[in-house]
Amino acid sequence: MHTSGSAAKAEPEKIKRKIGDRIKALSVEDRCGPKAAQIFVEVVMTWEFGENLLHDPAFTELSRDVVKSMTDNPKIWSKLKMLLAELGGD
Repeated sequence: MHTSGSAAKAEPEKIKRKIGDRIKALSVEDRCGPKAAQIFVEVVMTWEFGENLLHDPAFTELSRDVVKSMTDNPKIWSKLKMLLAELGGD
C-alpha cells in the first residue's frame, strides 16, 4: 500500500487531511473525544490494511477496542487528544 519517493511523502498528508476533514465535521465538543479517536483509528487502519476492512463486520468492534485501549491509558489519551486537536484545526 505504501509507495516510494514523492508519492510516499504525499500519502501521510492525504491521510492527515482526510482525518482532519472528518474531525471538523464533528461538534466542537466531540473533536477531541472518543468520536474523533474512532475516526482516527478507522482512517489509519483502513489506510494501512485496506478499504476492505470497512466491509468486515468485526472491524467496527476491533476499532472500538483499539479506541478504548487508547482512551483508557492516560499517557496515550493525552497525546492522542493533542494530535486530534491539531488535525481538527483547534
